[in-house]
Amino acid sequence: MSPQTQSSINRIQDLIKRTSQIQGDDQLRSDLAKYLVVVCSASLEVSIKQMISNYAKARCNNAVIGKMFIANSKHLIDLDASKIFNYFDKISSKWKNLIEKELLDEELEHLESVHTIRNNIVHDYYSKSSNVSFTNARSYAKSISSIIIKIDKIIETESPS
Repeated sequence: MSPQTQSSINRIQDLIKRTSQIQGDDQLRSDLAKYLVVVCSASLEVSIKQMISNYAKARCNNAVIGKMFIANSKHLIDLDASKIFNYFDKISSKWKNLIEKELLDEELEHLESVHTIRNNIVHDYYSKSSNVSFTNARSYAKSISSIIIKIDKIIETESPS
């Protein structure tokens, strides 16, 4: 696992640990649960971009192709399962198929929840549809961490063709 990927995982785990220690203040816990969801969404985006960048820099002999590879990943924002699968399908149908195979249904459901909640938070913070319990946010965070680890392993260990 790359240091950047490990850093994203550590950030999520540290946030879970710190927020788990807060007792009593329901509003604070609710706000921190929302923050955890946003951090998970951002961590997934940043991690995939970094994985692709590391892969391109290490393996693309042609600098122009490497730069194109990296530039294409900059459009990876607001990720849900379909965006991840479509992105990897453009690079390597083998990687896409492996990612689809590796990700558990629960992880995909949590990814969709993170995507929806993140959008609700970003576009209407006070909306009831952006509410998330800390227990659910923690479950989502564990799934997002697992997704990051699985994608990283596929990129690091499998050739794209």
